[in-house]
Amino acid sequence: MGKYITGQDRNQIILFPEKIDDLIEEKSEIRIIDKFVETIDIKEKGFKRDVPNRKGTNTYNPRDLLKLYLYGYRNKIRSSRKLEKLCKTNIEVMWLMKGLKPDFRTISDFRKINAVALKEVFKETVIISKELKILGNTYSQDGYKIEAVNSKERNYTLNKIDERIKREKEKIIKEITKTKEKERKEAEEEVERYLKEMEEEDKKESGQETIKFTEEMVEVAKKVKEHEKIREELERTGESQKSLTDKEARLMKNNGKFSVCYNVQEITDTKSHIVVGYEADNNPADSGRLEKVSEEAKKLSGKTIINNVTDKGYNDRKDMAKCLEKGIRPHVTLPEKEEQSYEVEFEYIENEISEKEKRSRSNKKIKKCLEAGVIPEVYKGILTDVRIEEKKEIEEITEIETEEEIDEEELRKIAKEKECFIRDKEHEKVFCPQGETLRKKSKNRNRIKYCNKMACKRCKKPCTTSKYKELVMGKEQRVSIPKGTKASREIKEEYNKKKKRKIKIKKVVKMKLIPQRSKIKKRMGTSEHVHGTLKRTDDASYLLLKGKEKVNGELALSYSAINLRRLINIVPYEKIMEYLEKKGAERGLLLT
Repeated sequence: MGKYITGQDRNQIILFPEKIDDLIEEKSEIRIIDKFVETIDIKEKGFKRDVPNRKGTNTYNPRDLLKLYLYGYRNKIRSSRKLEKLCKTNIEVMWLMKGLKPDFRTISDFRKINAVALKEVFKETVIISKELKILGNTYSQDGYKIEAVNSKERNYTLNKIDERIKREKEKIIKEITKTKEKERKEAEEEVERYLKEMEEEDKKESGQETIKFTEEMVEVAKKVKEHEKIREELERTGESQKSLTDKEARLMKNNGKFSVCYNVQEITDTKSHIVVGYEADNNPADSGRLEKVSEEAKKLSGKTIINNVTDKGYNDRKDMAKCLEKGIRPHVTLPEKEEQSYEVEFEYIENEISEKEKRSRSNKKIKKCLEAGVIPEVYKGILTDVRIEEKKEIEEITEIETEEEIDEEELRKIAKEKECFIRDKEHEKVFCPQGETLRKKSKNRNRIKYCNKMACKRCKKPCTTSKYKELVMGKEQRVSIPKGTKASREIKEEYNKKKKRKIKIKKVVKMKLIPQRSKIKKRMGTSEHVHGTLKRTDDASYLLLKGKEKVNGELALSYSAINLRRLINIVPYEKIMEYLEKKGAERGLLLT
């Protein structure tokens, strides 16, 4: 009869190896993490508590806590409480931390207070890749959304807050008409009077008797006041939305649904899949984001000219022109297969260009060539059809007629009576023919888009066959007449301001930019690959910290861990260790 493999008696005395170092493999990646951190000058990078305390309780060395975090992010452990546990249970972490057991609060605080310094650590991984010569000169940029520490319930847009206030007031009105047997108009007046009384500092001195509401109604009234304050703040600042938990996070479309996120722009080397640059912010669009991230990647990689391959979401001609001026070749996927090129333009400055300047790879010389209408050598094959043209530009707009400011309720009444859309410029909103409020959705140059999905859903007289109306109005436009209504065009003349425009003529250089399709094909296997690694392999599809600065610091740990993993997979272990030892010696740092 067979037997199972049995373990040892738990009470039996055993002997461990004399050194904990003997338990760690000779070519373990944890040794590379340890050596990498030891080569970093923590004072130069800006780490807090980089010098031991002279008085009071001793602090932990920032190097030890950085090692712990890099190990944790490499092994998809980001929680400070879980990292605290690893220090007591994981042999590799015991070796790495030399037996130190910091509590979770110390571990958590290190990540919060060193957000800026952590990004410098990420840059160090790019510099290593550059000096080990594994970076190419073609990169791929893409944006992805990462969930912030803020629920949708704690995020308010103007449309959402209008709807909440309306619903809460309706709840109180129904309660009053039901319990006090009052007419709706009387109930509405009573609610408004009560809300006004809530604003008074001392109700007893107001000379009016305080309206008595039930406890439940008082709580609802308090919510109305809170929401009204948020609405006033949004209208005053011009912001489109407000998040209460993470104030810098914004509601964005993420994988087909809306959630409160940050938009992370990440640029990756197509050759080695090393991340060479990133930036997280609360702008949901990719358009106009090429130049800033590309310039940082170019600087870190040490290349004079780079190629940046992106999808059609980066189709911004001005942004592409800025890239070309700085030695960045943008290869943006064309919107339509039939199209072959983009048209970019530069301000024309007449200059004589020498052959030496034409061959130069200096940003200054490249810009000079482009402004003079000369194609530099570095852009041969991607820039063609140079022409110098005159362009009309509106220099100044002056008002001829101005109309008196009209009360909000009066504007709503006009919109209903005249069956038109009328804009309240002071509060940046539009009233529709049914009296509903449309709020600003987006702005593109001189055109502003307004909508209110919730109001359109319940509308009994829809003015569009679409799910909801998206009204586009000019910057100075006051009235818009919907098709199929009885609205008179006279109202346009009455309320729209007449303008006097001063036209300026200037010369511009126009060129055709031809993206290379062979490079565009490499895009999907690079940035998307890193996104997948971050979200799936490293389980980092959501954030743990709040605020743009801290979010960038948290992402620095994720990208540092990804880059170290790629280095270990590409470069032989001995070569990495030799490089790190040499680097540490150059910086005069004691390696252990």
